[in-house]
Amino acid sequence: MKTSADMGGADRMSETQRPKLQSYLDAGRSRGVSWTPLRLQIMKLLWTHDRPWGRYELADALRKGGAEVYTNSIYRILSTLEEARLVIPIASSRAVQISPHPHEHDWAFVRCSHCEKARLIPFGAPARVVRDVIGATGHIPQQLVIECGGECAACQPTNQATHHTTPHHVRDSTAGLKQKASC
Repeated sequence: MKTSADMGGADRMSETQRPKLQSYLDAGRSRGVSWTPLRLQIMKLLWTHDRPWGRYELADALRKGGAEVYTNSIYRILSTLEEARLVIPIASSRAVQISPHPHEHDWAFVRCSHCEKARLIPFGAPARVVRDVIGATGHIPQQLVIECGGECAACQPTNQATHHTTPHHVRDSTAGLKQKASC
């Protein structure tokens, strides 16, 4: 199994396109996040290395940087950042990724089952439909993350481009959509 470092190692936005770290810190503060030194270190790490991170991987990176940190602290901090909608939980890989924008709350996480490159895309109008369906049950979602596995354009066989069926060699057990409303 590949690590989260193998899942979309390239930044999805250039540093000039993506919101500045201060935008995330301000958004978090407005949502009740108190920026302790460790929370700030984690947020800087997630912002600097814009990709999915596992909790143990974060702990290891912080330790390599000289921080004395326990994994249970990472869990609590990431839970706080998820509640503030600054990071997005990626259920299929048990990882989190910084939100591409601190003021957008609905995302689709798309991962190629062949090369495992991943990216987050804004979910916009379809998310409103899903929110309406969920809202009809009396549940009010705060953040909506849709996960989709499949093959990226680069990994699709040339004859696959004209067919809309899932190839038999797809290794991803999460193919299709999975909904996770973090509330």
